[in-house]
Amino acid sequence: MELHVQSFGTRLRTRGDIFVLYVPDLSGEGNEQTYEYAPHQVEYFLLYKKGGSISAEALELALKNNVQILLCDEFGHPIGRFCSLDPSESLSIQAAQFSLIGTPRSMAFVKEWIGSKFRRKMAFLERLEGYREGEKRELIQHTRRQLTDYFHKLQQVTTQNVEKAAASIRGFEGVASRLYFSTLSQLLQPEYQFEGRSRRPAHDIFNALLNYGYGILQRQVETLLLRNGIHPYAGFHHGLEKMQKAMVFDIMEAYRPWIDSVVFLLCSRKQVTLKHVEERPGGMWLSNEGKSLLSKALLNAFDKKPEKGEAQLSQKETLKEEIRTFARQLQASSKGD
Repeated sequence: MELHVQSFGTRLRTRGDIFVLYVPDLSGEGNEQTYEYAPHQVEYFLLYKKGGSISAEALELALKNNVQILLCDEFGHPIGRFCSLDPSESLSIQAAQFSLIGTPRSMAFVKEWIGSKFRRKMAFLERLEGYREGEKRELIQHTRRQLTDYFHKLQQVTTQNVEKAAASIRGFEGVASRLYFSTLSQLLQPEYQFEGRSRRPAHDIFNALLNYGYGILQRQVETLLLRNGIHPYAGFHHGLEKMQKAMVFDIMEAYRPWIDSVVFLLCSRKQVTLKHVEERPGGMWLSNEGKSLLSKALLNAFDKKPEKGEAQLSQKETLKEEIRTFARQLQASSKGD
């Protein structure tokens, strides 16, 4: 369970070895709600800036029981975490993470993440193909064949020469990405078509949606990395030189097609209109209505379980499990396994 200490006046305290969360009644009637949780029931607390407060006793109880506490800005974006000074799994995980930077093993992880990105793109295109006919169907088939070819080339990249491997991976991924987005654009109605990726600021509706969606994904990935003891800055592919959250962007690559598919469906169904965007000098951003529309669509997509197979995981569960697996792999690496 994750708990958000978000509303102004919310207080996280303790009663013995139990967390007690006091939530004020913002209606003004003074009916404060009280909730109690044993430490084993809570995975982590998200403490929001300008939101609630936490006592020193609650902090101590969390640290003793390995309950993560993340400090977030007002939008839920993690800006820090509280850590015990005692040796922990996080210490060994991050030691292994830093030791792998610039090694062939790090490139093997990168190949795996970009490979997952390819597979998810191709699976999305395959679903779209089932609903198209004629020229559009042929366009998708052609793109899928080319993406498959680049995917096979990616698998053939050797990782012993790290710099050469990184360049090859970037090259294959970059060419495939341009082809993929060009195809998505051609499948849309003219008012939603776009000329490639345009990052902040976006130059069109589609990219404005993508940019905001990727921002939501970034927050989810960063939260899960911190939750599992992985350092968000120590990346294998994007690098440390720009002082950016490189590992967050590394991991995100595998899941970007999830955002692409939701954005594409919103546009193809014409659910996005001009009221959902704001044009300003130099670019285009989502309006509050646009942010709400996309946030709800992504939430539904992340929580939805696949129709085939009862044991299959939702996207949200898949993201959690795959990042947890990566943390275990790092920990095993620290032990020489």
